[in-house]
Amino acid sequence: MNANPTVLDFVSLQVTDRAAAHHFYHEILGFALSDYQPPQAEVYQDGKGAIFAVRDPFPGFSSTEKGAGVSLWFGWNGSVDELAKRLEVAGVRIVQPPFDTPFGRALNCLDPEGYSITLHEVSHE
Repeated sequence: MNANPTVLDFVSLQVTDRAAAHHFYHEILGFALSDYQPPQAEVYQDGKGAIFAVRDPFPGFSSTEKGAGVSLWFGWNGSVDELAKRLEVAGVRIVQPPFDTPFGRALNCLDPEGYSITLHEVSHE
């Protein structure tokens, strides 16, 4: 039997304002939209396929403490220092300005729903 039978396959965030999420992820950060767009979600992809979605809330979802204790990390193919300037102009709340990590330079901001998003510099060659 495989010692680790599970892998993280997909991530989605439940949001109450998909238009604001679209503006943040697609228009500000430039995430590419997937060809697959179900009616209840907006799906994003990288060169390998769908990786991330924002979706309408599941029944019973409470939006009082979205993302408490959770931070999503996305590789950013560019300078996070330049990205920080762009986010500030767009009115995005930066929680932690650019800082150095073992994974490269990073910054932490909040998306329109209050989820913690960390973007760190990587090369996607």
